[in-house]
Amino acid sequence: MPSVNELMGMPSVNELMGMPSVNELMGMPSVNELMGMPSVNELMGMPSVNELMGMPSVNELMGMPSVNELMGMPSAPTKAKIKKNIFGNLTKAVGEARKGGHKDVDELFQQERDKCNEKVLLIRDASDNFNKMVFIQQRLEGAAAHLSTTLNLGGGILEGNNATANNMLVTFSHALDDYKHGVEVFATNDESTLGFVLELYSRYQESEKEMLFRRTCKMIDLETATKNLEKAKPQKRDAADDAKKDAEVVFERISEVAKKEIVHYHTERVLEFQKALILYAEAKIKTARDTYALLARSMNKLKEVDSA
Repeated sequence: MPSVNELMGMPSVNELMGMPSVNELMGMPSVNELMGMPSVNELMGMPSVNELMGMPSVNELMGMPSVNELMGMPSAPTKAKIKKNIFGNLTKAVGEARKGGHKDVDELFQQERDKCNEKVLLIRDASDNFNKMVFIQQRLEGAAAHLSTTLNLGGGILEGNNATANNMLVTFSHALDDYKHGVEVFATNDESTLGFVLELYSRYQESEKEMLFRRTCKMIDLETATKNLEKAKPQKRDAADDAKKDAEVVFERISEVAKKEIVHYHTERVLEFQKALILYAEAKIKTARDTYALLARSMNKLKEVDSA
């Protein structure tokens, strides 16, 4: 019969310590192998102790197929070592920076690329700073809720000589609840209107930068193909000419698409920011009026308690 660990799908102590079991030391198949059931390691996709120690299994020694092969299940994949090439990544980063600073043959695209590089930083900073402002509002909301709860607990006893003071504390705690609700609405509206558009178009700006970078790479490929054609020997001139024509077709196609996308992007960006700013201002005004009405009602209640 299988052990309790095997029934519960848990590895045994030997497997956890990296030691072979008694059956493996004696060359005998395990209970799971005799019953045609996969081991815990096979179910979890982990290598067995024998595989870790470089030793053949009992089935391999006896010339028998494994349980996975009999059941048609794939074996655990072999883990390949991942080589981290720091110099390769550094070379790639330098190459991208060099291509990104390559002067464009079209002055309009050069101006667009320069503006895009500036806008990426500006809109990212604007989005981050706006999110910080929303986070501060959320922290203020939490502080108001905590203070309101504390005042409510402290003014809960409405008897004796301090009944008036306690009543004022409870009324003030309700006013803080109203203020907390207003701040909460402020933060939610800010995040869903202008905050959302800033975050969205910071990513769009990164996409435009990536598109212009790809076009620059195709331009460099075309320049390289043109130079290769000029330096090509007669027997290789036809191949070089074909490579230049192919690079020219790709460059013209990506330039044509990029011009249309840039015009469409700027048009949509202006419209979306106008819409977001209008919604942001309207939400601010409406929430401020509602919060003012709630606080004014709480102020009147405090005056009534004070005059009573």
